[in-house]
Amino acid sequence: IALLPGLSKTEICQLKAFNLSHISQIRSLSLAQLFVPFSHRAKCIHGLVRGIDTTPVTQTPEKYPTGKDAPLHGDHEFAEDTNDAGQLKRAIYLLAENLCGSLRRQNRLTGQLLLTLSYSDGRQQAVTGKLTPPTANEMEMFTKATPLLFRAWGRRTRIRHIRLIAGKLTRRQPQATLFGETPKVDRQEKIFRVMDAIRTKFGSHAVATGQTLANPVTHAG
Repeated sequence: IALLPGLSKTEICQLKAFNLSHISQIRSLSLAQLFVPFSHRAKCIHGLVRGIDTTPVTQTPEKYPTGKDAPLHGDHEFAEDTNDAGQLKRAIYLLAENLCGSLRRQNRLTGQLLLTLSYSDGRQQAVTGKLTPPTANEMEMFTKATPLLFRAWGRRTRIRHIRLIAGKLTRRQPQATLFGETPKVDRQEKIFRVMDAIRTKFGSHAVATGQTLANPVTHAG
């Protein structure tokens, strides 16, 4: 548990006092059980041990350009190191979803992705890719980020952390509305903006896509 970002030294000591030294042990506790020793921090800890990072997308560190066109980045730390492709792809979609939500709120587009994998032994691998045309659409971003994942993922060692950076940001230019069929990307963006509004009103987990579900429901047909 000492390697899990987000826990304070005091919280780690409290967990160890209950003989909880592994993430898998803490994950077996309910939110109500965590509330007893941790009160208002219970919900956050409950999410951290399940790989849920509710930290808002932030500007990248100082080594990247600063100012209005500074890249955005999102991070996902797995509760347990993994080499499961499904978990990795779900994490990337969540990162793309968060980044694109931020881009839409700022009325910006991104033209470049940088994906960095951090392995359990501390080694990292980063790859970049272009987004042409620039976008704030998570489906398009995910479609581009998925091959980046497999380009960077060249080892059998388990992965601990994924960072996705949206760079080469540009201001969205207003477009004239044309009659006729709406392009697929435009239809998707309208749906994403509705989802943004629902999350703003009811919380980030109020609506989700099938791609982010660990065990999506299948229908017999």
